[in-house]
Amino acid sequence: MMWFSFLYVDLIPLGSFFIFFGQCFYYWIDKYNLIRRSSFNYTLSGSLSRKMVRLLDLTLVWRFLGALIFDIQLRNHVNRATLSLLIVSVVFVLLPW
Repeated sequence: MMWFSFLYVDLIPLGSFFIFFGQCFYYWIDKYNLIRRSSFNYTLSGSLSRKMVRLLDLTLVWRFLGALIFDIQLRNHVNRATLSLLIVSVVFVLLPW
């Protein structure tokens, strides 16, 4: 929302102040809702936590694998930086296992 509103800051200079105060107000409302109105009555198991961390680590591999597929299909060449980062991310994920 903020990037869209700062797009028009040259047209409406006073709008940046309204955006700032609106963002502060929105922050405090979200903070109140998260702290006071939301509750979680169940506990998470340790195995679920480990699975979530493992899947979070795999996002590195999927990001660079997607970039590699994008390079091959649309650009018809492989970028060396993408390939090297894919290899580093695979090593990073497989090293703790």
